Amino acid sequence: GRPVHDLGTPELEQAIATRLVPRLDEIAHQRGDLLRAGRDSLVRALRSTLPEWDVPDVSGGVSLWVGLGEPLSTPLVMNARGRGLALSAGSRFAVEGGHDRRLRVPFTAPPAALERAVGILRAAWDDVRGGSAVVVREDYATVV
Repeated sequence: GRPVHDLGTPELEQAIATRLVPRLDEIAHQRGDLLRAGRDSLVRALRSTLPEWDVPDVSGGVSLWVGLGEPLSTPLVMNARGRGLALSAGSRFAVEGGHDRRLRVPFTAPPAALERAVGILRAAWDDVRGGSAVVVREDYATVV
């Protein structure tokens, strides 16, 4: 049993871990396949829909660090949020608000959701570049 003064041992998490650790290689392989599919789908969609953006080739990780060419990451994210897509502006990842020419786009969602997200980004980008006001919505349909 647990010592009387042990108030923090996460029993449920330990029970889950004992079942998952023996399958770690299988799980990592499956997760890698899902991430590669998401990455490939996102790269294709971004390059075809937003060819003016600098979309990098990445061999790992869970997100793309996309170059916008202009310091519009913050208004882009706000506009996209008004359309139901929640992302973080590049400035969130820098001291004193730098990186506003960059957008972090995760590829952890299924390919179909990522393709929908790119469509939202296209519309938001067009609005931001055209000087449109940000529309705020209370309900969020897609989170990437």
